[in-house]
Amino acid sequence: MMNVFLEALAHLCIVTTVAIVIVLVCRIPLRRFAGASLAYASWSLIPIVIAVFLIAKSLPTSRLGLPMLSTMQAPAILVSSAESASRIGLDVALVWLVIWLIGTCIAVGWFAISQYRFVRSLGSLLRNETTATTTTIPIFRATERSTGPLVLGLFRSRIVIPADFYERYSEAEQQLVIAHELVHIRRGDLYANAFSTALQIAFWFNPLVHWAAQRMRFDQELACDARVLGASPDPADQAKTYAAAVLKTALPKHASPLACQWQSRHPLNERILNMTAPIARPALRRFAQIGFTTLVAASCYAAFAFADKAPKPRDGQYRMDLLYTSYVLDVSNELTRRRRSFTMVQDSGKPATFKPMADGACEFTLTITPVKSEVVQIDAPFFCDGNASRPKIITELGTLASVETSTGAAGEPKIIHNLTIMVTR
Repeated sequence: MMNVFLEALAHLCIVTTVAIVIVLVCRIPLRRFAGASLAYASWSLIPIVIAVFLIAKSLPTSRLGLPMLSTMQAPAILVSSAESASRIGLDVALVWLVIWLIGTCIAVGWFAISQYRFVRSLGSLLRNETTATTTTIPIFRATERSTGPLVLGLFRSRIVIPADFYERYSEAEQQLVIAHELVHIRRGDLYANAFSTALQIAFWFNPLVHWAAQRMRFDQELACDARVLGASPDPADQAKTYAAAVLKTALPKHASPLACQWQSRHPLNERILNMTAPIARPALRRFAQIGFTTLVAASCYAAFAFADKAPKPRDGQYRMDLLYTSYVLDVSNELTRRRRSFTMVQDSGKPATFKPMADGACEFTLTITPVKSEVVQIDAPFFCDGNASRPKIITELGTLASVETSTGAAGEPKIIHNLTIMVTR
């Protein structure tokens, strides 16, 4: 089970990383040709691709029984008994699982402390009855001047404004600030931030995930600015007022992994330039939208194909992850190694014959027979370099087992053939 979990985590990390790279490459061209809103929407590619991958993993495959090249290399183990192979495989998987769990716990603690420090920095929150615009979303006034405006609360959203909000901002600026926060709430940006934080916790070891989270927050603010200005009858005039409000906002003392913070730590010059940027022509916007839709469809297909690459067994079948390794020790004691990994799905009681290398030096025939609910017998007769053997292995599901033989007469290179097997349902 540990091996299966770690393999699924590794595959999911690959899918997430590829999706992030695609978004990072496309976000700036999308912002230029279609506006900040579509650039921010491009980040939705990541949860979409992850969902498609997980759904594809749970579906039965139509390519059952065919040998497929494994997407993950099996562990490099040279052992001569099933018992030692199982023990080594279990120990390696346990070490990696413990490392991941420790890192995950540290990441959870880090984000929890960051959120706690951020909430504490707001001071006491007092319900505000005087608002610059009509809204049903509750507005609270912080006792601190150096925090806010922001949106807080994943399930009970509320707007928080600084203590000197009405003194610092003009009436027109107040309306734009509140409108900006309302866009965050209506568009569900708090949930996007929570999902981004969850990815950072799960993939704490991937620096690209953490950097992408910062870029996503920046695109989120630009998209909010564009939405507010787009609803104005005079966007050019409102952009000046908007820019003045941004310049008046102080940087927060502490960052929040969950809240939507006004200004946050984003580059002011790029944000202000985006407000005054000319609107893209409709033809370019349409072309960018079609291109992004095509990219989403292609990415979903790739994620589905990647998930389906390793066949999944149905009832009465077993999945075998195989690693063949040959070692050639010549007369001068120089060692040459070749290896190849496979993933196959096989019906219970039916033999499967395959040659791991193109030269046909070895031929294996494997037959799986259930012994108990979690124990199987593997009949593994093989023929290597003119030598034949008919070993039988009793092993538990999810553990490693192996068969091995050596060939070569005195004075000739010695060749060791090893096949490591892990059987799962």
